[in-house]
Amino acid sequence: MSSNENALSIFATKYFDVFHSVTASALGVWGLQATISRNEDAVAIPMIYVNIAVCVVDVVLLRGRNLKNGRQIFRIPIDWVVHHGFVLLCAGLLLSVRRGMYLAVWGSIAELYGAMSFLQQNQSLTIHKMAYMYKLLVLIGIRFPMWAYVLKRVFTNPEANTICRYGTFMAPALDTYFTILCIKRLRRLQKAVKVD
Repeated sequence: MSSNENALSIFATKYFDVFHSVTASALGVWGLQATISRNEDAVAIPMIYVNIAVCVVDVVLLRGRNLKNGRQIFRIPIDWVVHHGFVLLCAGLLLSVRRGMYLAVWGSIAELYGAMSFLQQNQSLTIHKMAYMYKLLVLIGIRFPMWAYVLKRVFTNPEANTICRYGTFMAPALDTYFTILCIKRLRRLQKAVKVD
């Protein structure tokens, strides 16, 4: 492993979760501020480009984490593939149609899901449980209500085409997957606590 790869591996291993927490919190707060001030259209385009940049940096950092202990095979967890693929697909669609730009802002608010990722660096099972409980709270309390509103808005709009209507099911479908994942991980952590 070269010195550059070694430096990337050390940085990614130590700070990946912190980077994810900082970017998720910043995007979430930015989205909330834009929504409250009704400034969605003005910030949507730069917000989309920031989301794309974060996806790219995430992939680089995931590569760095993979280099730990000299592993050369590049593996990305399936939930990251699904999430980043979805973000990039939505970003591309919004940049091409330039309509429904509030979705870019709401997508950034949805990033609050990852704000507590830094807790996953902690070795305590209780802290890990708190991190996943927070994610579950964001999914149920913020993300699902947002997607329900979007679905209602799209299906009551006579101008919305079929692709637009059924495409809006992707976000709640993705979050259903993340909800199941969180519940499974919480159950595993609960079993681990009982064993200890």
